[in-house]
Amino acid sequence: MKLKFKQWEENKMMKRIINGIKLMLVAVLMCLAVVSAEAIVDNNFKIAVNDYPDHQDSSLTKNIPNAYVNIYEVELEEGTFKVDSHTTINTGESGIKSIAIESGKLVYFEGFKTLTAAQIGAENKKAVSWTAPPYKNFGVAGKLCQTNYANINQMFKNDEEYACASSLSTPYIENQIVVPIVTETIDLEVASLNFDETSLRAKVCNLGNKAINGFKLKFVANGKENVLTYVPELTATKCVSIYSWGYSYFGLEASKMTLAEVYVDPLNEYGENNENNNYKKTEKRPDLVKETEKESSMLPAYDETKVDENEKTKEMLPAYDETRITVVSKPKLENCENSCEYLGRCLPIGTKIKDREGAKFCNWDNKMLPQLAEAENCQNDYECLSNSCSNNKCLDLEKKLQEQQNMLEKILAWLGRIFG
Repeated sequence: MKLKFKQWEENKMMKRIINGIKLMLVAVLMCLAVVSAEAIVDNNFKIAVNDYPDHQDSSLTKNIPNAYVNIYEVELEEGTFKVDSHTTINTGESGIKSIAIESGKLVYFEGFKTLTAAQIGAENKKAVSWTAPPYKNFGVAGKLCQTNYANINQMFKNDEEYACASSLSTPYIENQIVVPIVTETIDLEVASLNFDETSLRAKVCNLGNKAINGFKLKFVANGKENVLTYVPELTATKCVSIYSWGYSYFGLEASKMTLAEVYVDPLNEYGENNENNNYKKTEKRPDLVKETEKESSMLPAYDETKVDENEKTKEMLPAYDETRITVVSKPKLENCENSCEYLGRCLPIGTKIKDREGAKFCNWDNKMLPQLAEAENCQNDYECLSNSCSNNKCLDLEKKLQEQQNMLEKILAWLGRIFG
């Protein structure tokens, strides 16, 4: 009897020891997972200056030791960004410097080989303003994110994957000359939408300071869309009346048109200062009113088909019909120095965009290139679809974390089967 009791006590003690070992193993594995995650998520943004201007070959690009970076704090003023203050830092022997940007701050970066060049660069920036999206601390761990242009409370393209990066290597700038820059602004507005005798009539105004041509206009009624391209040049501060196709195109009679909508630049092909004035909706059909008097600022719509009094069913064609002829006319820029030309704008190196063709980034050679898949060779985070470049390879951090989680679950399951 005593022998059985002793064996029972020994078995009970062994179970306690085994349970203690299991708890210790779980704690160790959890600590390893936390350490691994902390190693991946850095709390600082890394900045460097590279030598791309020396050879114009991105495959040869290297970071410059003991270079200088101007960190410009900027403020939004009338649709552009102007320097409020700046800080100059040295990147040290490693050529990479970790920095911390205060939450909510808007910043730009410029790199230089010498302190004198950095001082000249800072002085020059007092005379210019930026329209490119600045970087901002949105509270994403270890990363800065570009804003959606003047919408500074939104990430670029409203997409963290394409807006944020944990590091930036900027090409150095030398021999700067102060050149005052006149900032061009684009702002298309739908001023009104009315029911005309035979079609819808939208009044579109150019509130910016540069002429625009080739912009699109989309009329919507009765569930049908009528997309047109306005080809002539619409000069700054001017307005134009543009007509949809006839009411019969929308499958309704004039007397039954009760709801209509119109969008200007429906595909967001222009980076406008104000995207909130591109839409109008008319819910009630007022008495039909003919335009008896044109405003002095009104320009005639392109190729507007006149309607005979005896032929009211003939449709007005104010612009190219997108369902028949595809016309894409983009404003061209003469020179985008140290940046990439995209849809009439100069995008700074490192900018990421996503369009119908997929994800792209502005490369050192001033060309828009597709972002790289996992395991492809890279130099900067923004070159990768995963937005993470480690050891010159694109790395999928989410996938790595998931693999670690799966391994932890397998180990715990194995321990459970052994110790039951």
